[in-house]
Amino acid sequence: MLELALIIALSLLPAVEVRGALPAVYYFFHEDPFMKLVGISVAVGANLAVAPLVLPALKVGEEWLLKQSSTPLRQIRNAYIWVVSRTRSRGRKYVERWGYLGLAIFVAVPIPGSGAWTGSLLAHILGLQWGKSLVSISAGVIIASLLIIGMLEGVLGAVYFIH
Repeated sequence: MLELALIIALSLLPAVEVRGALPAVYYFFHEDPFMKLVGISVAVGANLAVAPLVLPALKVGEEWLLKQSSTPLRQIRNAYIWVVSRTRSRGRKYVERWGYLGLAIFVAVPIPGSGAWTGSLLAHILGLQWGKSLVSISAGVIIASLLIIGMLEGVLGAVYFIH
């Protein structure tokens, strides 16, 4: 189905993720409870696939960048090193205080810019362990999904009640 392909695409987009895919599920499948459940599962599953793909890609990209010595890439490399070291030093107190729970909460907050893509980037830049980060990001995606579903059900329930 074209609708499910679009839901997968939305779930994989960095700026949209599950926060935009779930409203699309409700739009496409509002009259079919079974397909709504399938759509929700597809949206959440696709968004859960982001971190296992992005975290290793960030590591490979970083390793490649750090090996570069040509003039334009050297400047980018040096800027990257400066940003990462500054972020790690400033973020250390938050990591020590909140750790992986903080990463899960960050990903779970259903606002634009705080999803699996940004959580993966944050985990990489802060030098967090891959496996624990993956669990935290996945938990955050699931919590965000539940929050969004709750909001959608609440709003739609109120609209149907008023009508």
